[in-house]
Amino acid sequence: MSETIDHHFVARHKWMELWTGYNDQPYLRVPAGVYIVPMNYAGEVMMIREPAIHSGEWVLELPGGKIDEGESPSQAANRELQEEIGYKAEVLFPLAVLNPLTRHARWDLHLFLARNLMPSRMMGDEIYQIEIERVPLETFEPLIASGRLQDSSVIAALYMARQFISGKLVVNPLTDKP
Repeated sequence: MSETIDHHFVARHKWMELWTGYNDQPYLRVPAGVYIVPMNYAGEVMMIREPAIHSGEWVLELPGGKIDEGESPSQAANRELQEEIGYKAEVLFPLAVLNPLTRHARWDLHLFLARNLMPSRMMGDEIYQIEIERVPLETFEPLIASGRLQDSSVIAALYMARQFISGKLVVNPLTDKP
């Protein structure tokens, strides 16, 4: 038998909300978003460095962001690629949908592998210059061990992309062609 849970709105800031739920405990509601593993022909992932909101320290991430109203996850993925690294993908492979903070948030994060990258730049909303760092997909683990790569969703996306490329994960491609 499931019990009814009362949800109460507490606060909102730009793109996230604080609510209370089970046992009056706080949780976040965050709009659905995307993380993309953009891989070039050399087998390198085009990762980004940008400042962490909570500390201002530069962190290693994947391109990504929220899905705008009226956008599909794949459209958001290609928009974010163009805004953050100046490329778009001819083919996107959906890898998974994760909730990075299962107990403490409602936040669907769509993971994609992007292939056949083509130069294409769109203006983003960042107020800082995003740096690009190319990392071989086959050897990203030292970045975890050194503490440079800490985001568990990024790490999961990299492992899933590698599993897909090795044939151990099967997904259907989404193309950017009509």
